Amino acid sequence: MALEAMRLFSIKDPLILKRILMQTAAVIPAKGIGDALLMMIASHQLFKAGYQVTTFHPKLRELQLWFKDHIFESEPPPEKLDSTFSSFDLIIAENDNSLKIKTLINLAQLDKIKNLSIFYPTYSANKHFSLSERDEVLIPRCPWP
Repeated sequence: MALEAMRLFSIKDPLILKRILMQTAAVIPAKGIGDALLMMIASHQLFKAGYQVTTFHPKLRELQLWFKDHIFESEPPPEKLDSTFSSFDLIIAENDNSLKIKTLINLAQLDKIKNLSIFYPTYSANKHFSLSERDEVLIPRCPWP
């Protein structure tokens, strides 16, 4: 611990120091580009709050010029979800009823990933996992049948 503190205090560049001390967040939109752009609101708000945010989507890298300070990565395969997301301080995933979401929820229940928050566009108790205290339902009552 003392060596780590000494290393941090020896860093003169405030931007490097900020990156080392910064909390990390992963944002995982659903597959559609519209969903990804909406989830960029969450990514940007986290960025403004001081997080180092990585947004995982196959198409957003093409828009890097629009989001200069953001980090974009492709979505990892299901067998690498644990190793990819275990180091993040916060994970926000948009529910799309996919195997990826089910796997992330199971990993969180097994404490292999931490601080998982699922954004549900709509929610049905008989269709989805039980809500955790970190989950958000965007449309609490569906206006259509």
